[in-house]
Amino acid sequence: MSVSDSGVPECDDYTCRLDLQSGWVVLTLDSDLRADADELARKEVEQFNPLKLTVRKGDLSKEMSRLALEANKSGSVLTGAYYTDTGVNLANLEIDVYRDEGVYPTPADIQPLLQEWKDVEITGEPDVAYLDLPAGPAVRVQATFRTKGVLGFGRRLIEIVRFAVCPPTTNNVVVVTVRWEDFEFTEELTELTDGLMPSLTLIPLDENGNEIDPESRK
Repeated sequence: MSVSDSGVPECDDYTCRLDLQSGWVVLTLDSDLRADADELARKEVEQFNPLKLTVRKGDLSKEMSRLALEANKSGSVLTGAYYTDTGVNLANLEIDVYRDEGVYPTPADIQPLLQEWKDVEITGEPDVAYLDLPAGPAVRVQATFRTKGVLGFGRRLIEIVRFAVCPPTTNNVVVVTVRWEDFEFTEELTELTDGLMPSLTLIPLDENGNEIDPESRK
């Protein structure tokens, strides 16, 4: 543990919290085991009203398990998916925390990186905005991307909203990514995503991965 310029102790590891409202399903895993992903998915599917589902519970469970494993593999600290009450997945959310020892980036430093995404290319001009969130200064980028596909086939468009937050008491950068493919819901999902961000909280962890009581850091 070190001390930042503000005099507040820093930690090497953090996790994040968001106040996810109705419709969001948390798919964060503590392991990379498929059995754990399947069990998490099974429990979440049980929360749906079977009379409203338009998809098979088995298919819904497989989808959730896959999303959880993919996010876990990428190292995300929080994973979520937004579903209708009929079981249709409209959007996916991932939060990642990055840290470069001795480097304290600003939102302006991070902004160009938010337009880079593996296996996709940006189309048109991105919407870029700088803002102050309770968790710290941030930059927001929204753009439409086209997947590269294989040999030019299977390409599709996706909408991505990304926030990079630079908490003032640490050199960690928190990147929140929400993406979707159904452009019919773009306005609704954009508002939903923007509404989440004021609730973002960075939680310090000790060397064993346990949350540190803020009072103990004073």
